[in-house]
Amino acid sequence: MPSSLYRQIIHRMVETGFKVADGLSDRGRSEVLAACEELDRAGRSGGDDLAARKTTAKLVSRLEATTSNAVVTRSVSNSAPSLERA
Repeated sequence: MPSSLYRQIIHRMVETGFKVADGLSDRGRSEVLAACEELDRAGRSGGDDLAARKTTAKLVSRLEATTSNAVVTRSVSNSAPSLERA
């Protein structure tokens, strides 16, 4: 069973992911939310063995990459109209 600290860390990461998703639109939002939900499930049900830790690490990396890609995509799409006017 994962420790209390471990669960708190996962909870905070998921909570932050949900906050980021609130500022995104459509596809980016749904991808970040899916990554958050998957990490949340793993954090709640995962064990404390090596396989569970590897799975959690992979899901944390997925959430990080998904969030980064969605934020960059949003930033680029927000900048595109101003670049077209230049």
